[in-house]
Amino acid sequence: MKSPLGKTGRSLIPPRVKGGLAPFEIPRCDGSDSAVRISGLTAAYGRGPSVLRDVNLEVRRGEIMALVGPNGAGKSTLAHHLIATLRAPRRTVFVEGRDIREIPNEELARVVGYVFQNPEHQFVARTVFDELAFGLRLRGISEAEVRVRVGAMLADFGLGGLARANPFKLSHGEKRRLSVATMLILHQRVLVLDEPTFGQDRRHATALLEKFRALNDAGTTLIVITHDMRLVTEHASRVGVLQQGRVLDCLEPDALFDDTELLARAHLDVPPLRALSQRLFGDRGGPLPATVGEFVNHVARQPVEVG
Repeated sequence: MKSPLGKTGRSLIPPRVKGGLAPFEIPRCDGSDSAVRISGLTAAYGRGPSVLRDVNLEVRRGEIMALVGPNGAGKSTLAHHLIATLRAPRRTVFVEGRDIREIPNEELARVVGYVFQNPEHQFVARTVFDELAFGLRLRGISEAEVRVRVGAMLADFGLGGLARANPFKLSHGEKRRLSVATMLILHQRVLVLDEPTFGQDRRHATALLEKFRALNDAGTTLIVITHDMRLVTEHASRVGVLQQGRVLDCLEPDALFDDTELLARAHLDVPPLRALSQRLFGDRGGPLPATVGEFVNHVARQPVEVG
């Protein structure tokens, strides 16, 4: 199993301690292959119309599941049921094989992390340093270890000069990176990320995606709500497509972008690189390139016509 390293060379995976797991880790609940399973979930706000309608979805351990669909499709509402900020009916939401209604909130927070779409909704401290340290201190991590881990995150996320800054006074891109870092530092086994690349320039978005991939390679399950089709095509294992509170389908990215009817129903666009690949190589069979590097290599392998 890979052990991803940030720019500082420190592992993003929590260390083992003598006699077992690090203090804030807990044993897995069961031997199930499901990280999250949703069965027949219907939900509404108060007495309003249903926002989710008979949702059925399984997220396997260790995969990157993207949730896509137009605004108002129910993606964020679904995510809030995974961290129990919205209470699911019994036997509709399961985390690692256990009914979420039977998991104490403190225990659930050790397993599932959530990065809000609006970073300010999760800030609780007056400085960037204390924001990153907050969850570690709750878990009883020593102050010396807190300083080491927070310092590594500050460097990895380009926030090194902002340790004493107020989180609410950062730029939007800085707030987003901080909100992601505050969850990654806790090393939960399941991370729910709501539009994690929104507001980032290409360099910072790429850096975030590389960190997500490293965590996933080390076994973290990622559930990513996104409109970023580049993220979907380059990183997702499978894609759950939502429309008007229902899951229309759950399929691999290649199958999604080949299904023009489904794309139209969910108001989704094909990424430009994927569209170009379909035009150039779609009739030649085999998988289409998903990244710029793959595209360049694919072009280089094509036969040259002479005459």
